[in-house]
Amino acid sequence: YLMGFDEIILHKAIVVRNPKCAMIKKPLSKILEKLWDEIDSDGISLKTVWGSMPMNSLLYINEIQAKLQEAIIIKNAVLVEELLIVISVDGYDASYTTLLCKLLEYNWHDRHEDIVMTLLEIKDPLSIDCIYKAALHIPAWDEGRSLAKKCIWALKAIGTSDAIDKIEKLANLDDVIIREVASMNLGR
Repeated sequence: YLMGFDEIILHKAIVVRNPKCAMIKKPLSKILEKLWDEIDSDGISLKTVWGSMPMNSLLYINEIQAKLQEAIIIKNAVLVEELLIVISVDGYDASYTTLLCKLLEYNWHDRHEDIVMTLLEIKDPLSIDCIYKAALHIPAWDEGRSLAKKCIWALKAIGTSDAIDKIEKLANLDDVIIREVASMNLGR
């Protein structure tokens, strides 16, 4: 974990001083730019984008939060997609919960399933209500109830009594697919 190390600005990058290794923290803008280049080239190599920086080290929490807020304000679906990829590499943190829940409310992007899976990794009880609401929203294209299934998995991963109560409510819905998946995840 890199918290507590001295950070020095050098050539528009941050060098993290670590007695065991020297590592350069790339500016988030450069990562997003490189990520877009990788997406354009018919495949994403996270190693190419991330380089030698340690994964799951939460180097970009503040920058990601700011960019998520920006994406919401300007309704930038591409930026949402890119940031979800960066979060998956940089690490999951509960500080993203509020913004991710807010994003679940909007239909100007199509990353709802990815957002729910990110919330599954975060396991923040504060996301229970927004995940439950997302499970109840059945997009016209979602005949297999993919979003609802992922919401059920996320609620199960959170695992609090409130999360289990929400799964029980889903197990009592008229929708056969949601009811069966919820029941299965309750062990029925």
